[in-house]
Amino acid sequence: MEYSSVFDVAIVGAGPVGLFTVFQAGMLGMNSCVIDALDIVGGQCAVLYPEKPIYDIPGYPMITAQDLVNNLKKQAEPFAPVYIMGQFVESISEGPDCFVLQTNKGTSVKCRAIIVAAGSGGFGPNRPHLTVSWNTKISPYSITYLKWPPSRTKR
Repeated sequence: MEYSSVFDVAIVGAGPVGLFTVFQAGMLGMNSCVIDALDIVGGQCAVLYPEKPIYDIPGYPMITAQDLVNNLKKQAEPFAPVYIMGQFVESISEGPDCFVLQTNKGTSVKCRAIIVAAGSGGFGPNRPHLTVSWNTKISPYSITYLKWPPSRTKR
């Protein structure tokens, strides 16, 4: 897919910093496009520890990671950013009057500026190398996914 319009800014990374960058660009009258390898916005906050309390966000004595992401998404909404999720930037080239970002799925984005807000970059579970399939042989017996009760997430 190719976007015909040229964005003022392309933001690589849809974590908290990327979402706040959408807001800041919007306040300056700039339209933006956000590209992230994950399928959802929020980065590590949304994927790895959504229930975890965070204590170092200005204006919030305590906020959960997911609530922070939700607030940042809501703050960015009025500026109607274009989200390109589940794709990562493979190449950046310079055109005559803009940059062109190409993703792994063939999406082409033209922009006047690029901001990299990738945090720690692409991430996934650190699984040991096994000779058997992790998902079918071991995972059902060794990993439990659960949501912590609120009493466990407070100091």
